[in-house]
Amino acid sequence: MNKITINFAIIISLILLNTSTFAYENGAVSSRIKKLDQKISVYDKDPTLLIKRGKLLLETNHVRKAIADFHGAIEIDPTYSKGV
Repeated sequence: MNKITINFAIIISLILLNTSTFAYENGAVSSRIKKLDQKISVYDKDPTLLIKRGKLLLETNHVRKAIADFHGAIEIDPTYSKGV
C-alpha cells in the first residue's frame, strides 16, 4: 500500500467514526426527548420537565420547539429560575 491509500483509509475511518458517534448521540438525545414527552403528558404543570426538554431540543437544533418549551415553563411558573 502506498501513503495515499493509507491516508485515504484513515480519513474514511475517521469520517465513519464521527458519523456513527453523531448518530448514537443524536439517537440518545431523541430517546430522552421522547421520555420527557411522556412525562410532560402526565405532569404538564412541571416547568422542570419543559426546561429539560427545551435544552435537549436545542442540542438537536430544534430551536423553535425549545423556545416554546422555555416559554411554557415561564407561563407555568414565572418565578422558576433553577432551570436556567
